Amino acid sequence: MTSRRGVAFVAVGALGFAVQIGTVWSCTVLAGVPHAVATALGVATAIVHKYEWHRRWTWRDRTGRSPGAAPFVRFVVATGALSLVGNVAIVSLLVANLPIGVVAANAGAVTACAFANFVVTDRLVFTPR
Repeated sequence: MTSRRGVAFVAVGALGFAVQIGTVWSCTVLAGVPHAVATALGVATAIVHKYEWHRRWTWRDRTGRSPGAAPFVRFVVATGALSLVGNVAIVSLLVANLPIGVVAANAGAVTACAFANFVVTDRLVFTPR
């Protein structure tokens, strides 16, 4: 990982986390949506947000080779599945077993999934030339 790409990945991840937490908070606190459903909605919203930023910034040097929807589909399938399954499972486990709120549980889940998402995105979505 180059330092520029690493910094960009972390920055995009932080923005995506804000999108996810904002969605989770809005769903649970304002709309009374169950935490697992709210987490899934938050992750899905963050996935779209992060794809666009990663495409335009983090891996901008690799985005010209795969036109159309193929890179987005790879991103959704690879990192989306990892994030969705990982986040919902970790949040559910933490909320059920620890005196922790849903927002703090989401923070732990996002952190736990971050490195795996970088590797998957780098190797399967925005592949080197």
